Amino acid sequence: GKDPSVFFTFDFFMHETQATPVVSSNMPAFNTVVQYVVPQEPFTVEYLDTHVLELELNRARGWDYDVIGVARIPLRTVLDDVDIGAALGFNTAWHHADVYGADGKRIGRVRYGFRFRKPLDSLIKQHRDFMRSKRPTEP
Repeated sequence: GKDPSVFFTFDFFMHETQATPVVSSNMPAFNTVVQYVVPQEPFTVEYLDTHVLELELNRARGWDYDVIGVARIPLRTVLDDVDIGAALGFNTAWHHADVYGADGKRIGRVRYGFRFRKPLDSLIKQHRDFMRSKRPTEP
């Protein structure tokens, strides 16, 4: 049979929905680079600490498409990597996420990487101190 035509869509922060190019293959490789400019503010760090990036795998049907799977990437991973000095400057931190279909079965895996051009050290420390101060103190 004919290889499926698939692509990913994803929403990040306050940006428009992005999509990879459509690829026709049983083992698609997207090799897509997406860049975002985000404010260096406490809200950005809070967003990374509390949100999950969903990559929706879609099967193209002409001008329409069906969502056939999703990979969930906890953005806290970004903070953890930045915290240890990975993902800064020209260093890319690489990870994998499984793609699951509607029936809960794994249908694929995506490799993704990210990096920050500027350090977030002071913002991360400020956010973690704030989160610690919100926790109830033990008697």
